[in-house]
Formats: sequence, structure tokens, C-alpha cells
Amino acid sequence: MLTRTSAKGCAGVCGAIRDSDFTLVNSNIGVPTLCIAGTDDLATPPELVKALAQTIPNARHQEIDNCGHLPCIEAPCTLADAIKKMRRELT
Repeated sequence: MLTRTSAKGCAGVCGAIRDSDFTLVNSNIGVPTLCIAGTDDLATPPELVKALAQTIPNARHQEIDNCGHLPCIEAPCTLADAIKKMRRELT
């Protein structure tokens, strides 16, 4: 999917994300939220993801070591384990 995305399309999405501010909307999120960052992510650094988690009530922040921007591809088992752990803690 990523390799089929045009450079112009990718740049447009990145610009839209960059220019969006959901800080006020995030405070209305009322479901369990897990904000995950790869420690080696240069596009969305862990500090930014941690700051995001702080705008969501009761959100959790977790970092995945030695992982970049796509934990679902780079560390799928670690990502799945983190999600399962949160789910177990909530039930």
C-alpha cells in the first residue's frame, strides 16, 4: 500500500496531519486509548505521541523499542501484545 501511494498524495496527507489540531476534540474521547510510538520513529517521535496521550482522558502511552513509524509492520507481535495487555487490564 505504501509503495503504491504517490509522493504527491503522501505529501498531502502529511500536510493535513501537520496542520490539524485535535487538542480540544481529544479531551472528549471517552474510550480506552493506547497511544503507541516506536522509539526510532522520526516522523512521529515518542515525545509527540506522549504529548498526544496527555490530551486524551485516561489514555496510556507506550513505546516499542527499536521500532520506527510502523509498529504494525515492524513489530506486529509486540504491538498485538500491548493491545492484548491493555484489553486484559480493562476487563
